[in-house]
Amino acid sequence: PYKGQEFDNLEEVFAFYNKYAKEAGYNIRIHSSQKSKDNNEILRKEYVCFKERKSLQSNACVGSGSKRRRPIVHDGCGAKLAVVKSKYGKYVSGFDNRITNCF
Repeated sequence: PYKGQEFDNLEEVFAFYNKYAKEAGYNIRIHSSQKSKDNNEILRKEYVCFKERKSLQSNACVGSGSKRRRPIVHDGCGAKLAVVKSKYGKYVSGFDNRITNCF
């Protein structure tokens, strides 16, 4: 992926970035999206590495009375692809390849 890359629809964006991410060794998820107030059309969507956010929990037990220790899966990876719908109807990408701690 590169900045300014164009896609016809969001399904094409997801298929392309999902394939790229798998080849690079990580999984993606939808981080955020923005819809038009007029027609509910998606104007912006951001896909990030599954491990993108910093975890707020430690290795300590979570919840009251919980004895189960849950692993931390989020480690602050910075890889993401954001697309914005242009006035010509195509989705244009802004790519950030800061893959850190993903592996």
